[in-house]
Order: sequence, then C-alpha cells, then structure tokens
Amino acid sequence: MSKSCCYCLPQYFTLLLFHSMILIMSSISFPSALLTTTTSTLPLTILETKDHNPNSFTQGWVQDEDTFYESSGLYGQSFINRYNHNSKTVSYLPYRYFAEGLTLLNDTLYLLTWKEETLLLIDKHTLKITNTLPYKGEGWGLTHNDQQLIMSNGSSTLFFRNPKDFTITQRLEIQHLDNINELEYIEGIIWANCWNDDHIYAINPRLSCVVGKIDLFSLRAKTLTPNNSNVLNGLAYDKAKNGLWVTGKRWPKRYLIALPSTISLREKACL
Repeated sequence: MSKSCCYCLPQYFTLLLFHSMILIMSSISFPSALLTTTTSTLPLTILETKDHNPNSFTQGWVQDEDTFYESSGLYGQSFINRYNHNSKTVSYLPYRYFAEGLTLLNDTLYLLTWKEETLLLIDKHTLKITNTLPYKGEGWGLTHNDQQLIMSNGSSTLFFRNPKDFTITQRLEIQHLDNINELEYIEGIIWANCWNDDHIYAINPRLSCVVGKIDLFSLRAKTLTPNNSNVLNGLAYDKAKNGLWVTGKRWPKRYLIALPSTISLREKACL
C-alpha cells in the first residue's frame, strides 16, 4: 500500500462514521412538538359571515347571549362597544388608556390596558368604570375559567389571577408558543391567537402546550388592507351555536367558525 493510501485511511473512516451517524439519527422518533406537520392543523369550517365595524381596532371580544362586547384600542381613541341586532352603545375611555383584552365575569367587564398597568372594572349595563386594579407589565389578552382571570402579556406565559384583587395565583409557561395575545376559555381549552400570526391555537392548560391549531389566513386574505397593523385579533365564543366568532383589527367582516370537540382536544397530546 502506498503512503498516499495510508494517509487516506483516517479520512475514509471519518466519512464512514459520519454517514453511520446520519442513518442512526434518521431512525430516531422525535417528539411531535418539535415538528411542523399538516396533521396538526384542524379544518376551517365557516358557519356564518356578518358585518363588523371597520373602524374598530379590535383588542378584546366577548359574547353574552345575543350581545357582544368589544374593546377597541389606540391612545385617545379607545372605546368599549356593546351591540346586538337591535342596538349599539359606545363608551369612550379616558385618553390616557390604550384598551386591550376584555372578558366578562358576573356582570362585570374586566379590561386590560396596554402599558398603563391598570385593570379597569366596568359595569356591563352602564359601561362605566367602577374600579381599577394595578398590575405589573403590559396587558394583552384576557379570559376566565369561571373562577380565575387568565391573562397574556405578549410572551409565552399565561397568568391566572384572582378577580377580586388581580393578584397572580399561577403562572403557566406554554411550550413552543410566543407573542400570545387574545384568549378565549372554552370547556377546559384556552383558544389563543398570537400577534401577527394567522393561526388560532388550542392550548391545554393541564399540559401547558398546544394540542391543535386552525389556519385563518384565508379569512385575513379576504379583508387585506394596506395597513399591516390590521391583523387577526378577536375571539368570542358562541355557546348556543357551539362556534367561535373570529375577526381582526378594522376587519369589515366577522366569521363564525366550527369548533372541534373539546373532549377530543383534551385527549390530544402536545403538538
């Protein structure tokens, strides 16, 4: 054997080892949470389409029987809108507040503010502010599970809070999800959208992870405007129709979409 061939032997075995490692790694089954597959996307079925206020910079949204409550943001322009098929009432907030996430619990509307670190308690009948509570950091999305308020702040963490004083009772770090925004709690599942994302995500709080998602790009494409800030934002549960109303900032339409069984979602593993 020549010297040149002897010098090639270490390189040959190195190359052989490299290819062997590739074969071994390809046979390993990685957790589905690390993979992006089409099987994780749930079908989009539109049940109804209705008009939506194109001037509303939608931040929070909630349905109470046949009445909707919607918070619209921006400094100097924030308001609460209460409406149904018969009437509409708008109540503007003080200029210093930028309205954010909204939820309704026991006839009281709870409204987050973006950077003002203030929770506004609002009477659902008069739309007047009845109390304020402090908190630290930014406010984004808000919902409740009948006992606790559940808040997002644009990170991957959800905060469970006491509705009496808004103190934190639990922190939940959601796996593989960030910029969590609007929230809607439905029978043990927290539906969420993430800022500047065309999906809505089904979060199982027991597992601290996403168990399903629905792609709403086709809805946003229908309402595409030159303003990039007019993103998907607004989730409201229609209990009577077992559907979820979805809309976006300054969207002219709102859509009722079918929801998958929450029982089946609660049985799913993390994506």
